[in-house]
Amino acid sequence: MNKLLLFGSLFFLSAWQAGLSAANEGKLVVNVPKNIEGGGLVSIKGVVEDESLSSSNLVKLFIDGKEYVSELTDGGFSFDNVLDLPENSVVSYRLQYVSAEDTVENEGTISSFTKKILVEEGTGMWCGGCPAGAVALEQMEEAYPGVFASVSLHYGTERNIDPLGVPELIGPMEELLGNAYPTLIMNRKQKCKGHPSDWKRYYAGVRNLEPVAGLTLDAVIDEDTSRIWVDTEIMFSESYENADFRLGYYIIENNVHSDDESYNQTNYYAGGAMGRMGGFEDLPNPVPASLMYYNEVARGVSGDFYGVEGSVPAVITAGQPVHYGHSVVLPETIMSKTNVEIIVFLVDNMTGEVENCETFAVKDLAVGGVGTVDADMAVRAWGGDGTLVVKGEDALGTVEIYTLDGVLVKSVKTSSNVISLSADVTGIAIVKVAGDNGEQVMKVAL
Repeated sequence: MNKLLLFGSLFFLSAWQAGLSAANEGKLVVNVPKNIEGGGLVSIKGVVEDESLSSSNLVKLFIDGKEYVSELTDGGFSFDNVLDLPENSVVSYRLQYVSAEDTVENEGTISSFTKKILVEEGTGMWCGGCPAGAVALEQMEEAYPGVFASVSLHYGTERNIDPLGVPELIGPMEELLGNAYPTLIMNRKQKCKGHPSDWKRYYAGVRNLEPVAGLTLDAVIDEDTSRIWVDTEIMFSESYENADFRLGYYIIENNVHSDDESYNQTNYYAGGAMGRMGGFEDLPNPVPASLMYYNEVARGVSGDFYGVEGSVPAVITAGQPVHYGHSVVLPETIMSKTNVEIIVFLVDNMTGEVENCETFAVKDLAVGGVGTVDADMAVRAWGGDGTLVVKGEDALGTVEIYTLDGVLVKSVKTSSNVISLSADVTGIAIVKVAGDNGEQVMKVAL
C-alpha cells in the first residue's frame, strides 16, 4: 500500500497547530493549509509510506508552470521555498509519486488571501449602555491592529433620537441586530452576535476560518462631485458553477464631533454604577457633546445593505480574477472627507454571511484621476460615460489606454494638445501620455 503525506506552508508548525485541511483520495493523504495569509514563500514537505519503497523512488511537484523533483530520505521529501506567492493570489499544485505498483497523484490550490473581519455594532446616543460598544471597538483594534473593519450603526428614530442615525438603515439594522442595544456581530454570523463586551468569544468563532476569496481595491475620486469609482478585483480559491456572492459598500466617518447638545451620549456607567468601562465610569451622565468624538460612524451603504445583485458572476474559476466597478457618492451628512473610509465586503447571499472585506481611506485617493505629473509635463485626464478627455499644455503625442491589469485597449497619436475619444474601458483605466516633453501615467474613472 502506498501513502503520501503532504505538509505545506511557509510556517509549517504554526499552520499545523492552527488546523489543516485533510482529504483522502484513495492511497493519497494530503494535509496542506488552504491559505497563507498575505502571501510568502511556499515550502512543501511530506512523507511517503510504501512497503516497496527504495532509494530510487522520487516525488515530483508541478507548480507555477515548473517541475521539481525530491529524492526520498527515510520516506520523507521536501520542496523548500519553491514559490514566493504574492498577496491575494491562488496557485495550483500537483504532486506525483510513482511506486512499483502504480502512480499516485493529488491536485490542489494554495491561496494567499488577506483576511479582514467585518464588525457591525448597533449603538445610539440615547442608549446608556452603548458606551460599551465604543470601548469594545477600541479594544479590538488595540489587540489586533488591522484585523477588523468596524462599522458603528447608530439607531435613530423619532422615539430614540440620534442625529447620526441613517433612516434607510433602520430596517436592515433591526433584521440583523434585533432591538437590543448595544449589539455587535462579526461577519454577520448569528453565532458571533451579542453584547460587545463578549467580543473575544465572537472573535474565537471566526479567526480560524479561511476566506474563500481575496479582495484588491483600486479607486479614484472626483473632488467636485464627491463621486468615487471603486474597482474591486476578486480572486477565489475554488471554482463555482452557480454561486451567489455579492459586493457591499459601507461609507463610514471617523472623529465625528459637534458641540450641539443633541450629540450628548447617555452614560449609565457614570460614577461606576455599572462597573468600569474604558473611562466612561469617570464621565458624567450624559457625557457632554464637547467631549464626544464618534468613530466608525456609518454614513450609509452604497448599493444595497446585503450586497449588489450581479456584482459577482455565478460561474467562477479558481485563480481567475473577476472585476466589478461601482460608483459611490458621498452623503451630504459627512462633516470631513479626510475622515471617511470605504469598506468593501463580500457576502455569500446563500448564507447571508460575510466572507471577507477590505478598506481604503478617501484621503489617500488620487483626485480627479490625475496621477504623478512629470516635471516637464502638465497633462490632465478625466472621463465619464465611456468617454476620455486628455488635455495638456503642449502637443500630447501618443495617448494609450490600458485596463487595470495592463491590457492595451487603444493607442492614438495626435499633434493636438487636447483629445476626446471613446475609452473602450468601463471603470478605472490607466492612461499613458508620451510626448516630446516626457511621459505621464494616470488613473481615470470612466
